[in-house]
Amino acid sequence: WYQRRVMGSWQKCKKMAAVANASVYGLMGAMLLFGTFSTLILKYQDTLLATDSRGENTKFEHPVVQTAAMFLGETLCLFGYWVSRRSRSQDSNRIPLLRDTTAVAALPAKRTDFSKAIFLIPTVFDCLASTLSFVGLLMTYTSVYQMLRGAIVVFTGLFSIMFLGRRLLAHHWLGLSLIVAGVAVVGLNSLIYTSTGSEAPSNPMLGIVLVLAAQVFAAGLMVVEEKYFANYQIHPLQAVGYEGAWGVLLAAIILPALMFVHGSNGRPLDDVVDAVVQIQSSWRLLLAVLAGIGAIALYNFCGVSVTKKASATARSTIDTTRTVFVWAFCILAGWEDFHWLQVGGFVLLVLGTMLYNEIIRLPQARGVTNNGQPSKQFYVTLSDKAQPTIVPLNPESACVN
Repeated sequence: WYQRRVMGSWQKCKKMAAVANASVYGLMGAMLLFGTFSTLILKYQDTLLATDSRGENTKFEHPVVQTAAMFLGETLCLFGYWVSRRSRSQDSNRIPLLRDTTAVAALPAKRTDFSKAIFLIPTVFDCLASTLSFVGLLMTYTSVYQMLRGAIVVFTGLFSIMFLGRRLLAHHWLGLSLIVAGVAVVGLNSLIYTSTGSEAPSNPMLGIVLVLAAQVFAAGLMVVEEKYFANYQIHPLQAVGYEGAWGVLLAAIILPALMFVHGSNGRPLDDVVDAVVQIQSSWRLLLAVLAGIGAIALYNFCGVSVTKKASATARSTIDTTRTVFVWAFCILAGWEDFHWLQVGGFVLLVLGTMLYNEIIRLPQARGVTNNGQPSKQFYVTLSDKAQPTIVPLNPESACVN
Protein backbone atom coordinates (compact mmCIF):
# COMPACT_ATOMS: atom_id res chain seq x y z
CA TRP A 1 0.00 0.00 0.00
CA TYR A 2 2.82 2.41 0.89
CA GLN A 3 4.57 1.83 -2.42
CA ARG A 4 1.34 2.14 -4.42
CA ARG A 5 -0.06 5.26 -2.78
CA VAL A 6 2.77 7.25 -1.22
CA MET A 7 5.66 6.41 -3.51
CA GLY A 8 3.34 6.36 -6.53
CA SER A 9 2.18 9.90 -5.73
CA TRP A 10 5.77 11.03 -5.28
CA GLN A 11 6.72 9.60 -8.69
CA LYS A 12 3.85 11.55 -10.23
CA CYS A 13 5.09 14.65 -8.44
CA LYS A 14 8.59 14.19 -9.84
CA LYS A 15 7.27 13.66 -13.36
CA MET A 16 5.16 16.80 -13.12
CA ALA A 17 8.13 18.81 -11.89
CA ALA A 18 10.25 17.42 -14.76
CA VAL A 19 7.61 18.37 -17.34
CA ALA A 20 7.27 21.83 -15.81
CA ASN A 21 11.04 22.40 -15.86
CA ALA A 22 11.21 21.14 -19.47
CA SER A 23 8.57 23.68 -20.49
CA VAL A 24 10.60 26.45 -18.84
CA TYR A 25 13.75 25.39 -20.70
CA GLY A 26 11.77 25.24 -23.94
CA LEU A 27 10.56 28.79 -23.40
CA MET A 28 14.12 29.90 -22.69
CA GLY A 29 15.35 28.32 -25.93
CA ALA A 30 12.55 29.92 -27.95
CA MET A 31 13.29 33.28 -26.35
CA LEU A 32 16.94 32.92 -27.36
CA LEU A 33 16.03 32.04 -30.97
CA PHE A 34 13.45 34.76 -31.56
CA GLY A 35 15.52 37.33 -29.68
CA THR A 36 18.52 36.74 -31.94
CA PHE A 37 16.43 36.89 -35.09
CA SER A 38 14.59 40.05 -33.99
CA THR A 39 17.85 41.96 -33.48
CA LEU A 40 19.23 40.92 -36.85
CA ILE A 41 16.00 41.61 -38.77
CA LEU A 42 15.70 45.08 -37.23
CA LYS A 43 19.24 45.95 -38.30
CA TYR A 44 18.50 44.52 -41.74
CA GLN A 45 15.51 46.88 -42.00
CA ASP A 46 17.79 49.82 -41.19
CA THR A 47 20.11 48.93 -44.09
CA LEU A 48 17.42 48.54 -46.77
CA LEU A 49 16.95 51.28 -49.36
CA ALA A 50 13.44 52.18 -50.51
CA THR A 51 11.72 55.06 -52.30
CA ASP A 52 10.23 57.52 -49.83
CA SER A 53 7.40 60.08 -50.18
CA ARG A 54 9.81 62.58 -51.77
CA GLY A 55 10.80 60.13 -54.47
CA GLU A 56 14.29 59.64 -52.99
CA ASN A 57 15.95 56.28 -52.43
CA THR A 58 16.78 56.37 -48.71
CA LYS A 59 17.35 53.96 -45.84
CA PHE A 60 14.46 52.87 -43.66
CA GLU A 61 15.26 54.85 -40.51
CA HIS A 62 12.03 54.93 -38.50
CA PRO A 63 12.66 53.72 -34.92
CA VAL A 64 9.27 54.85 -33.56
CA VAL A 65 7.49 53.11 -36.43
CA GLN A 66 9.47 49.98 -35.58
CA THR A 67 8.31 50.31 -31.99
CA ALA A 68 4.69 50.64 -33.19
CA ALA A 69 5.12 47.51 -35.33
CA MET A 70 6.42 45.66 -32.27
CA PHE A 71 3.33 46.66 -30.28
CA LEU A 72 1.10 45.58 -33.16
CA GLY A 73 2.61 42.11 -33.04
CA GLU A 74 2.12 41.95 -29.28
CA THR A 75 -1.54 42.90 -29.65
CA LEU A 76 -2.08 39.80 -31.81
CA CYS A 77 -1.23 37.72 -28.74
CA LEU A 78 -4.70 38.54 -27.39
CA PHE A 79 -6.18 36.42 -30.18
CA GLY A 80 -3.95 33.54 -29.15
CA TYR A 81 -5.02 33.99 -25.54
CA TRP A 82 -8.73 33.86 -26.40
CA VAL A 83 -8.22 30.77 -28.57
CA SER A 84 -6.28 28.99 -25.80
CA ARG A 85 -8.99 29.78 -23.26
CA ARG A 86 -11.75 28.40 -25.49
CA SER A 87 -9.87 25.25 -26.44
CA ARG A 88 -8.60 24.40 -22.97
CA SER A 89 -10.81 21.91 -21.17
CA GLN A 90 -11.25 22.08 -17.44
CA ASP A 91 -10.61 18.36 -17.32
CA SER A 92 -7.04 18.98 -18.44
CA ASN A 93 -6.31 21.23 -15.49
CA ARG A 94 -3.99 19.48 -13.07
CA ILE A 95 -3.40 21.21 -9.75
CA PRO A 96 -0.87 19.74 -7.32
CA LEU A 97 -2.13 18.95 -3.84
CA LEU A 98 0.29 19.49 -1.00
CA ARG A 99 -0.10 17.14 1.93
CA ASP A 100 1.22 19.83 4.25
CA THR A 101 -1.77 22.16 4.72
CA THR A 102 0.45 24.86 6.17
CA ALA A 103 2.30 24.97 2.85
CA VAL A 104 -1.01 25.52 1.05
CA ALA A 105 -1.92 28.33 3.41
CA ALA A 106 1.48 29.90 2.84
CA LEU A 107 0.90 30.23 -0.92
CA PRO A 108 -0.17 33.84 -1.58
CA ALA A 109 -3.63 34.33 -3.04
CA LYS A 110 -3.58 36.11 -6.38
CA ARG A 111 -6.12 38.68 -7.42
CA THR A 112 -8.29 38.18 -10.49
CA ASP A 113 -10.08 41.54 -10.32
CA PHE A 114 -7.52 43.84 -11.88
CA SER A 115 -7.97 46.74 -14.27
CA LYS A 116 -6.51 46.55 -17.76
CA ALA A 117 -5.13 50.02 -17.11
CA ILE A 118 -2.38 48.53 -14.94
CA PHE A 119 -0.66 47.42 -18.14
CA LEU A 120 -0.14 51.03 -19.14
CA ILE A 121 2.81 51.26 -16.73
CA PRO A 122 4.90 48.42 -18.26
CA THR A 123 3.84 49.64 -21.71
CA VAL A 124 5.40 53.05 -21.09
CA PHE A 125 8.60 51.35 -19.92
CA ASP A 126 8.54 49.13 -23.01
CA CYS A 127 7.90 52.06 -25.36
CA LEU A 128 10.80 54.10 -23.97
CA ALA A 129 13.18 51.13 -23.86
CA SER A 130 12.37 49.96 -27.40
CA THR A 131 12.50 53.39 -29.03
CA LEU A 132 15.81 54.30 -27.38
CA SER A 133 17.22 50.90 -28.33
CA PHE A 134 16.16 51.21 -31.96
CA VAL A 135 17.63 54.70 -32.25
CA GLY A 136 20.84 53.44 -30.65
CA LEU A 137 20.91 50.51 -33.07
CA LEU A 138 20.83 52.96 -35.96
CA MET A 139 23.91 54.75 -34.62
CA THR A 140 26.19 51.93 -33.45
CA TYR A 141 27.32 48.41 -34.34
CA THR A 142 24.84 45.55 -34.03
CA SER A 143 27.13 43.42 -31.84
CA VAL A 144 27.97 46.39 -29.60
CA TYR A 145 24.28 47.18 -29.29
CA GLN A 146 23.57 43.60 -28.27
CA MET A 147 26.47 43.39 -25.80
CA LEU A 148 25.54 46.65 -24.12
CA ARG A 149 22.10 45.22 -23.48
CA GLY A 150 23.87 42.99 -20.95
CA ALA A 151 23.81 45.98 -18.61
CA ILE A 152 20.16 45.17 -18.00
CA VAL A 153 21.28 42.59 -15.40
CA VAL A 154 22.81 45.41 -13.35
CA PHE A 155 19.68 47.55 -13.41
CA THR A 156 17.38 44.56 -12.86
CA GLY A 157 19.43 43.52 -9.84
CA LEU A 158 19.33 47.01 -8.34
CA PHE A 159 15.61 47.39 -8.97
CA SER A 160 14.97 43.95 -7.46
CA ILE A 161 16.59 45.19 -4.24
CA MET A 162 14.54 48.38 -4.17
CA PHE A 163 11.15 47.09 -5.30
CA LEU A 164 11.09 43.29 -4.82
CA GLY A 165 12.70 43.15 -1.39
CA ARG A 166 15.72 41.07 -2.41
CA ARG A 167 19.20 41.27 -0.97
CA LEU A 168 22.44 40.43 -2.75
CA LEU A 169 25.50 38.60 -1.44
CA ALA A 170 29.14 39.29 -2.18
CA HIS A 171 29.26 37.12 -5.32
CA HIS A 172 26.22 38.94 -6.71
CA TRP A 173 27.98 42.27 -6.35
CA LEU A 174 31.13 40.79 -7.88
CA GLY A 175 29.08 39.65 -10.87
CA LEU A 176 27.52 43.08 -11.31
CA SER A 177 30.99 44.68 -11.12
CA LEU A 178 32.27 42.39 -13.89
CA ILE A 179 29.26 43.26 -16.05
CA VAL A 180 29.94 46.98 -15.62
CA ALA A 181 33.59 46.41 -16.55
CA GLY A 182 32.55 44.38 -19.60
CA VAL A 183 30.18 47.09 -20.77
CA ALA A 184 32.98 49.66 -20.43
CA VAL A 185 35.41 47.54 -22.47
CA VAL A 186 32.88 46.88 -25.23
CA GLY A 187 32.02 50.56 -25.45
CA LEU A 188 35.70 51.51 -25.54
CA ASN A 189 36.33 49.03 -28.35
CA SER A 190 33.69 50.62 -30.58
CA LEU A 191 35.22 54.06 -30.00
CA ILE A 192 38.85 53.01 -30.61
CA TYR A 193 38.45 50.88 -33.73
CA THR A 194 36.82 51.88 -37.00
CA SER A 195 35.16 48.96 -38.73
CA THR A 196 35.98 48.18 -42.35
CA GLY A 197 32.86 46.02 -42.67
CA SER A 198 29.70 46.88 -44.55
CA GLU A 199 28.06 48.34 -41.45
CA ALA A 200 29.22 51.90 -40.78
CA PRO A 201 27.75 53.46 -37.61
CA SER A 202 26.87 57.13 -37.77
CA ASN A 203 27.50 58.09 -34.13
CA PRO A 204 28.84 55.21 -31.96
CA MET A 205 29.17 57.28 -28.77
CA LEU A 206 25.59 58.58 -28.81
CA GLY A 207 24.37 55.12 -29.77
CA ILE A 208 26.09 53.64 -26.71
CA VAL A 209 24.49 56.22 -24.40
CA LEU A 210 21.02 55.60 -25.83
CA VAL A 211 21.31 51.81 -25.60
CA LEU A 212 22.46 52.00 -21.96
CA ALA A 213 19.63 54.42 -21.12
CA ALA A 214 17.20 51.97 -22.70
CA GLN A 215 18.33 49.23 -20.31
CA VAL A 216 17.14 51.26 -17.33
CA PHE A 217 13.59 51.27 -18.69
CA ALA A 218 13.84 47.63 -19.83
CA ALA A 219 14.84 46.58 -16.31
CA GLY A 220 11.91 48.54 -14.92
CA LEU A 221 9.62 46.69 -17.34
CA MET A 222 10.86 43.29 -16.15
CA VAL A 223 10.54 44.10 -12.46
CA VAL A 224 7.02 45.53 -12.90
CA GLU A 225 5.95 42.42 -14.81
CA GLU A 226 7.39 40.12 -12.14
CA LYS A 227 5.54 42.11 -9.48
CA TYR A 228 2.29 41.79 -11.40
CA PHE A 229 2.66 38.04 -11.87
CA ALA A 230 3.30 37.65 -8.14
CA ASN A 231 0.10 39.51 -7.23
CA TYR A 232 -2.32 38.94 -10.11
CA GLN A 233 -3.62 35.89 -11.94
CA ILE A 234 -2.45 36.81 -15.45
CA HIS A 235 -1.76 34.60 -18.45
CA PRO A 236 1.44 35.52 -20.39
CA LEU A 237 -0.47 35.96 -23.66
CA GLN A 238 -2.94 38.19 -21.87
CA ALA A 239 -0.17 40.38 -20.47
CA VAL A 240 1.65 40.72 -23.80
CA GLY A 241 -1.60 41.44 -25.63
CA TYR A 242 -2.74 44.18 -23.26
CA GLU A 243 0.69 45.79 -23.30
CA GLY A 244 0.62 45.70 -27.09
CA ALA A 245 -2.84 47.26 -27.23
CA TRP A 246 -1.77 50.10 -24.96
CA GLY A 247 1.40 50.46 -27.04
CA VAL A 248 -0.55 50.81 -30.30
CA LEU A 249 -2.67 53.52 -28.65
CA LEU A 250 0.44 55.38 -27.49
CA ALA A 251 2.02 55.08 -30.94
CA ALA A 252 -1.16 56.43 -32.56
CA ILE A 253 -0.77 59.55 -30.40
CA ILE A 254 3.01 59.95 -30.61
CA LEU A 255 3.66 59.28 -34.32
CA PRO A 256 1.45 62.10 -35.72
CA ALA A 257 3.00 64.52 -33.23
CA LEU A 258 6.54 63.57 -34.26
CA MET A 259 5.78 64.57 -37.86
CA PHE A 260 5.67 68.19 -36.70
CA VAL A 261 8.92 68.02 -34.68
CA HIS A 262 11.95 68.48 -36.92
CA GLY A 263 15.53 67.55 -36.22
CA SER A 264 18.78 69.28 -37.16
CA ASN A 265 18.53 67.92 -40.73
CA GLY A 266 15.19 69.66 -41.23
CA ARG A 267 13.22 66.41 -41.39
CA PRO A 268 10.65 65.08 -38.89
CA LEU A 269 11.99 62.98 -36.05
CA ASP A 270 9.87 60.17 -37.48
CA ASP A 271 7.46 60.27 -40.41
CA VAL A 272 4.86 57.51 -40.43
CA VAL A 273 3.60 58.48 -43.91
CA ASP A 274 7.13 58.27 -45.26
CA ALA A 275 7.59 54.86 -43.62
CA VAL A 276 4.39 53.48 -45.19
CA VAL A 277 5.45 54.70 -48.66
CA GLN A 278 8.85 53.02 -48.28
CA ILE A 279 7.29 49.73 -47.17
CA GLN A 280 4.91 49.79 -50.14
CA SER A 281 7.75 50.43 -52.59
CA SER A 282 9.98 47.51 -51.50
CA TRP A 283 8.85 43.90 -51.12
CA ARG A 284 12.07 43.08 -49.23
CA LEU A 285 11.29 45.79 -46.69
CA LEU A 286 7.69 44.59 -46.41
CA LEU A 287 8.81 41.03 -45.68
CA ALA A 288 11.42 42.27 -43.20
CA VAL A 289 8.81 44.34 -41.32
CA LEU A 290 6.33 41.44 -41.19
CA ALA A 291 9.07 39.07 -40.03
CA GLY A 292 10.11 41.59 -37.39
CA ILE A 293 6.54 41.88 -36.10
CA GLY A 294 6.26 38.12 -35.72
CA ALA A 295 9.71 37.65 -34.17
CA ILE A 296 9.34 40.45 -31.63
CA ALA A 297 5.85 39.30 -30.64
CA LEU A 298 7.05 35.74 -30.04
CA TYR A 299 10.16 36.96 -28.25
CA ASN A 300 8.12 39.13 -25.90
CA PHE A 301 5.67 36.31 -25.22
CA CYS A 302 8.50 33.93 -24.37
CA GLY A 303 10.17 36.64 -22.28
CA VAL A 304 7.04 37.32 -20.24
CA SER A 305 6.55 33.56 -19.77
CA VAL A 306 10.12 33.18 -18.50
CA THR A 307 9.58 36.07 -16.09
CA LYS A 308 6.44 34.38 -14.83
CA LYS A 309 7.77 30.85 -14.47
CA ALA A 310 11.33 31.73 -13.42
CA SER A 311 12.29 35.34 -12.63
CA ALA A 312 13.14 38.70 -14.14
CA THR A 313 16.83 37.93 -13.67
CA ALA A 314 16.56 34.68 -15.62
CA ARG A 315 14.97 36.59 -18.49
CA SER A 316 17.71 39.21 -18.51
CA THR A 317 20.36 36.46 -18.45
CA ILE A 318 18.94 34.81 -21.57
CA ASP A 319 18.79 38.21 -23.24
CA THR A 320 22.53 38.51 -22.60
CA THR A 321 23.27 34.98 -23.85
CA ARG A 322 21.93 35.64 -27.35
CA THR A 323 24.74 38.15 -27.83
CA VAL A 324 27.18 35.48 -29.01
CA PHE A 325 24.83 34.43 -31.84
CA VAL A 326 24.26 38.02 -32.98
CA TRP A 327 27.98 38.74 -32.79
CA ALA A 328 28.93 35.61 -34.77
CA PHE A 329 26.44 36.41 -37.52
CA CYS A 330 27.67 40.01 -37.84
CA ILE A 331 31.26 38.81 -38.31
CA LEU A 332 30.37 35.99 -40.73
CA ALA A 333 28.10 38.28 -42.76
CA GLY A 334 30.88 40.88 -43.09
CA TRP A 335 28.99 43.54 -41.19
CA GLU A 336 31.74 43.99 -38.62
CA ASP A 337 35.40 43.21 -37.92
CA PHE A 338 36.75 40.92 -35.23
CA HIS A 339 38.61 42.59 -32.31
CA TRP A 340 40.16 40.85 -29.30
CA LEU A 341 39.29 43.79 -27.06
CA GLN A 342 35.63 43.16 -27.79
CA VAL A 343 36.17 39.49 -26.92
CA GLY A 344 37.58 40.54 -23.56
CA GLY A 345 34.56 42.72 -22.85
CA PHE A 346 32.18 39.94 -23.81
CA VAL A 347 33.99 37.46 -21.54
CA LEU A 348 33.63 39.88 -18.62
CA LEU A 349 29.93 40.25 -19.39
CA VAL A 350 29.38 36.49 -19.49
CA LEU A 351 31.40 35.82 -16.32
CA GLY A 352 29.56 38.55 -14.47
CA THR A 353 26.17 37.25 -15.57
CA MET A 354 27.03 33.65 -14.64
CA LEU A 355 28.33 34.73 -11.22
CA TYR A 356 25.28 36.83 -10.53
CA ASN A 357 22.90 34.01 -11.43
CA GLU A 358 25.04 31.39 -9.65
CA ILE A 359 25.77 29.35 -12.76
CA ILE A 360 29.36 29.67 -11.53
CA ARG A 361 29.36 29.17 -7.76
CA LEU A 362 32.04 30.52 -5.49
CA PRO A 363 32.89 28.72 -2.23
CA GLN A 364 30.31 29.46 0.48
CA ALA A 365 28.12 31.20 -2.11
CA ARG A 366 24.42 30.53 -1.99
CA GLY A 367 21.65 32.48 -3.68
CA VAL A 368 19.12 34.45 -1.74
CA THR A 369 15.79 35.62 -3.08
CA ASN A 370 12.81 37.29 -1.44
CA ASN A 371 13.07 37.68 2.31
CA GLY A 372 16.34 35.77 2.47
CA GLN A 373 14.94 32.44 1.19
CA PRO A 374 17.25 30.08 -0.76
CA SER A 375 16.94 30.38 -4.53
CA LYS A 376 17.06 26.65 -5.39
CA GLN A 377 13.52 25.51 -6.18
CA PHE A 378 11.52 23.19 -8.37
CA TYR A 379 9.10 24.91 -10.72
CA VAL A 380 5.56 23.53 -10.76
CA THR A 381 3.32 24.91 -13.51
CA LEU A 382 -0.42 24.93 -12.98
CA SER A 383 -3.16 25.75 -15.48
CA ASP A 384 -3.98 29.27 -16.62
CA LYS A 385 -6.94 29.34 -14.23
CA ALA A 386 -4.75 28.31 -11.31
CA GLN A 387 -1.85 30.67 -11.59
CA PRO A 388 1.65 29.11 -11.94
CA THR A 389 3.39 29.12 -8.58
CA ILE A 390 6.97 28.34 -7.58
CA VAL A 391 6.94 25.97 -4.62
CA PRO A 392 9.73 23.91 -3.04
CA LEU A 393 9.01 20.19 -3.28
CA ASN A 394 10.38 17.27 -1.28
CA PRO A 395 9.23 13.66 -0.76
CA GLU A 396 8.03 14.33 2.77
CA SER A 397 5.79 17.32 2.11
CA ALA A 398 4.22 16.98 -1.34
CA CYS A 399 2.22 14.62 -3.48
CA VAL A 400 0.15 14.90 -6.64
CA ASN A 401 -3.16 13.17 -7.36
